[in-house]
Amino acid sequence: MQTHGINHVALYVEDLHRSRDFYVDTFHASVVRENEEMCFLDVGSDNFLALFRRDPSHINHFCFTVDGYEPDEAAAELEGTGHELIRREDRVFVRDPDGHLVQVSAAATAEHFTG
Repeated sequence: MQTHGINHVALYVEDLHRSRDFYVDTFHASVVRENEEMCFLDVGSDNFLALFRRDPSHINHFCFTVDGYEPDEAAAELEGTGHELIRREDRVFVRDPDGHLVQVSAAATAEHFTG
């Protein structure tokens, strides 16, 4: 599943390498810059995800825009990764290794914010 959507999100994570590997393996992000305290990941279309090592980890959720989003197809693909899948009608989520809720969706429209 290739992402192309948000500018950036910063996450505090307990295990930097475990989280980096989750985003690289599951969403095909690529490492732009990293050291022992942080990792910047390119998630497509000049958007990035910043991971900072810190305990405890936290964020509510964030959403990646994906090409050709179809809820059933997205759910099947994410379920195949072996990570916990959460489905709420046409909304599809997966939890990363630190428990952050990651949603995938079509590009945002006014309907997303008013419906």
